[in-house]
Amino acid sequence: MDLIGYHTLRSALQQNAAPADGRALTTWMSRWDRELVEAGFLAVELEQTGDPDRLVIGLCQFGHGWDEHEVGDWLQRRWSQGLAAPFWEAHSVVVAGDQVELEAATRPGPAAPFTTVHLVAQRCLVPAQGPSRPGPGRPVAGTGVPRRRGLLRRRPSARHALSRD
Repeated sequence: MDLIGYHTLRSALQQNAAPADGRALTTWMSRWDRELVEAGFLAVELEQTGDPDRLVIGLCQFGHGWDEHEVGDWLQRRWSQGLAAPFWEAHSVVVAGDQVELEAATRPGPAAPFTTVHLVAQRCLVPAQGPSRPGPGRPVAGTGVPRRRGLLRRRPSARHALSRD
């Protein structure tokens, strides 16, 4: 779905339902965080905002062995097939340069609150050590690159550097 179509559907949803509360968002964020880390994304950060257009915002990085379109396809598939509620969902994926953006909304039932998310996945600025990383959904075994949060951290100056855990 294109971005304008998504924004139109999201606006209609917001007029007919209340936003999810902090507890529901925390549960949802835990699932999304686990999915991203297990797929091999780096520096996964998710936060609640209180903004109904993006109740959850996220930033993560993907390795140089991944194609932006593969990342976009993976995010769209995981959203549609596992993270979005079956009652109602809408989403848009935009690939531009070295980044992929997912904007999405879901509602688990007719009387349930909605959840909205805006996730940005950026190409990793620091090359991974060892062999190239596989794309989303492919095994990471034998790459020599650990799958854990915090491998790359964002500095306030917007520069990235390796952290030592």
